[in-house]
Amino acid sequence: MVTVSAVSVADPGQSSTAQVTVTAAPNSGGGGGGGGALDVLSLLALTLGGLTRAISRPYNSR
Repeated sequence: MVTVSAVSVADPGQSSTAQVTVTAAPNSGGGGGGGGALDVLSLLALTLGGLTRAISRPYNSR
């Protein structure tokens, strides 16, 4: 499990946390594999993007 935290630069009192469980994809045989790292990076990027939007949403509505 990975915990991702984000803190607003505009207001350090605003923060958010998400816990992500990373599981390896089953081997499909042959020359497969090696794509797990890309999947983890994509998942973390999407999580950070969601946290950033959640924190910045109150500031964008002003």
